[in-house]
Amino acid sequence: MNNEFLTRMQNLLKDDYEAFIASLKQEEVKGFYLNPLKQDVLKHLDTKYIQKHPYIKDGYYFDYKNYPLGKSPYFMCGLYYIQEPSAMAVASCIDIQKDDYVLDMCGAPGGKTCYVASRLSNEGLMIANDISKLRATILSSNIERFGLQNTIVTNVDPLKMKFKSFFDKIILDAPCSGEGMFRKDKKMVKAWEEHGPEFFSKIQRSIITQAASMLRPGGMMLYSTCT
Repeated sequence: MNNEFLTRMQNLLKDDYEAFIASLKQEEVKGFYLNPLKQDVLKHLDTKYIQKHPYIKDGYYFDYKNYPLGKSPYFMCGLYYIQEPSAMAVASCIDIQKDDYVLDMCGAPGGKTCYVASRLSNEGLMIANDISKLRATILSSNIERFGLQNTIVTNVDPLKMKFKSFFDKIILDAPCSGEGMFRKDKKMVKAWEEHGPEFFSKIQRSIITQAASMLRPGGMMLYSTCT
C-alpha cells in the first residue's frame, strides 16, 4: 500500500483510521441483484448460500467461495447481475419512474445501467455511454445478456454529448483516482502515484457541469465514485 496514501487517510480519518485499515484486510463481500424482467429467479438459486440485502430491492449477498454464481449458466442467461454491494447501493437510491429518460454517462461495465433500465417501461429510455470502446463493448454485452430492449449504448466523450435539458435522471459514476480498488488491483496504486486525486477532480468537475446541462428542469442527478 502506498505510504503517501496511508498518511493521507490517517490525517483524514483520525480515530477511525485503524478500523479502516482492518477493513482492508477482511475478505471481500460479494453481491448480486435479480433481473426483474425474468420470472421466478429465486427458484433456480440455492438459498442456503445467499442472504437478502437489508435495503436494496432484489439485492442479495452470496457465498462466492462455495457458490460461484458467475460460473453458472443462469448468470449467462441474465437471471441476475453480480455487483459489489457498495456499487449496488448507488442505483437503488434513484426514484425511477417507469417512463423516465435516463442517462448513465460512464456506464461500463453496466451494473447501474441494467438495474435502472430493467425497471423502465417501453415508454422509458436508457442511454448508457462509455468513452472507452472496449468498455462500451462490455457494456453492450451485459445489456444484451440482461434482455434490455429500451437501452441504447453510445461510445463518446461525455463532454461532447448533445442532449440539452433532455433527461429526467442522470447517473454519473465519475472517473476517479481509484483508492477503492487498491486491494484488488495493484495497477490502481501505480495510477494513483502518477496522477493522484487532483488530476481526476478536474475531470469530475467538467463532467458534472456537462451532466447538469442535460437534465430537464426538476431532474435528478446521482453522483458517485468508487473512492
